[in-house]
Amino acid sequence: MKLNSKILVTLLFCVVAAVTIGIVAAEDVTLPDGATYVVPDGFEVQTDDDGNTALVKDNLAIIVLASDAKSPEDAKKNS
Repeated sequence: MKLNSKILVTLLFCVVAAVTIGIVAAEDVTLPDGATYVVPDGFEVQTDDDGNTALVKDNLAIIVLASDAKSPEDAKKNS
């Protein structure tokens, strides 16, 4: 019975460690204006000199454009 409980405790520890590593491995990105967000799993972060950011995964891209606009209305005025 002791061997079974040791195996169970070891297996439980491995599962908890794997979940913890997955959570810690998530990448945070900070934009030039100070806003931060967590990069979704599997996405690669690409930035350019203008402060624009692209999150790329296979054939999918999420684009975050740099802007001085303080609201969506301000952004529409500048476009």
